[in-house]
This record gives sequence, C-alpha cells and structure tokens, in this order.
Amino acid sequence: MSKRADRRAPDLLTFPIAEVDAFHKDLAKKAEERLSYAVSVRPEQTAWKDFTRGRNADFVMYSRQDSNIWVPDATPGGAGCWALPVPPKRSDYQTTPAAWIGWCDRWVSNGNSRFVLAHARWIVFWGVPEHSMAKLLRAEWMNVEVPCNWNEAPQPHWHLDKELLPEEFSVATIAQGQPPAGQAAADSSEQAAPVMAPLCLSKMHLGMGGWTHSEDTGRCWQKPMTDTKALVCWASRTLEQILSELPHLPRTDALAGV
Repeated sequence: MSKRADRRAPDLLTFPIAEVDAFHKDLAKKAEERLSYAVSVRPEQTAWKDFTRGRNADFVMYSRQDSNIWVPDATPGGAGCWALPVPPKRSDYQTTPAAWIGWCDRWVSNGNSRFVLAHARWIVFWGVPEHSMAKLLRAEWMNVEVPCNWNEAPQPHWHLDKELLPEEFSVATIAQGQPPAGQAAADSSEQAAPVMAPLCLSKMHLGMGGWTHSEDTGRCWQKPMTDTKALVCWASRTLEQILSELPHLPRTDALAGV
C-alpha cells in the first residue's frame, strides 16, 4: 500500500484494485487483534472488479466463526450489514441483550479498474439475535467529494442512530391545554404543565477528526481522505475506542440488581 493514489479529478482520489484489496486485508488483521477472533472483509458483489464507471462496490466484515447476525436496513442507504459479537462472547447471547458491531464500506468505480472511496463506517447494535437489533451509533468517514454524500458534515464523525427514550433524555415542552400526565385538569384556568417529549439526535454529526482543516466553519471539521493507511489507522483506533466504551452500556443483569 505504499503506492499513493493519483488524482483523476480535482479533490477526487482514485485507488487501484490492488490497494482496495490490501486495505481490506489490513483492516481485517487489525480488527482481529481487537476482537480476538478471525474476521474477513468481503465484497457484496462478486464481479466488483469489472464494474463500469459510477457503479458502487460494497464490502462488509464478517466473523469466520458462526456468530454473524445479518441486520437488514443497517445503513442509511437501506443496505444490510453483518453484526459481529463484541468480546467476550456471552454464553447466553441468543437470549440476553448485548452489544454487537458491524463494519461496511463503499467504493465507486471510476473506470479503468480504479475506485473512489465513498464511505466507511462502524455500526454499533444493541439487542438479541433473531428478535430485535437496534442501531445505537455509527462512527463513519464519508468522502465529501462524492456527489451523493452530504458535504457539510464533519468528517470523520460520530452519528447517533437510535431515538432516545423520554426517560433517558428529554426536553420539557408546553402542551397548551394539556393537564399533567395521569391527572385531570381542575378547571380551564389551570396552567398547562410541561410535557417531557423525546428527542431524536439522528441528524447530528459529531466531529471526531479535529477542527483545523480549513478556515471555513463547516470544512474546518473535515479531515481529507489521503490514503488507505490513514483509513486503516482510523478504523482500528475507533474500534478500540468503541470496545473500551461498550462495557458502560446497561446490562439486564445489572438492571435486575444481580
């Protein structure tokens, strides 16, 4: 991966097939070191190397063991993703809610066997296999020069997926004419009580790559994608950080006071 990508268009980096393959091998090796089991990153389309200009090639990480859980509609574009167990794997993972993690990346063919990286992301899930798997957050790096991506968001960034429940995080709003929950209004002149309404943070992008990349307010948060080595480093360290934070999530046995 020592060969640098060349520029075919202003601010648009393209990578040869060999470098895309090498990136996925390096990523899998780094992920294995942190997950403590064997993984691979494989293409969703077997003929991706022959794609014509403009076609998307999608890649997903999967465990080479038997613990992969397919989660449909896992990504913003509606594509699915494999959810991998977060170590240490629990013996009751089929019945007890726990954290899971997935990886996916997309490359756009630029013709002549070269590809542009569109986005790469880790996705954290919480749930029980075969029952319910909720998306909690994503750590993603999107190429703002790719037309389909929002070019104002910080890159890379943390992105919250799940709508937070009222008891977890809420804001007081005034519901005119509404009595407090569970109570009937004494008379029409009684002042309306604040009603706790849930907040949805799924549209927020929380920058994680610094704020000195430009003089512009939006672009200052956008770290350019320069090479695949930097992407592997980001993915590896982000996974390490995610795994170190996941133990703080609530567990059913803790909630039960065990």
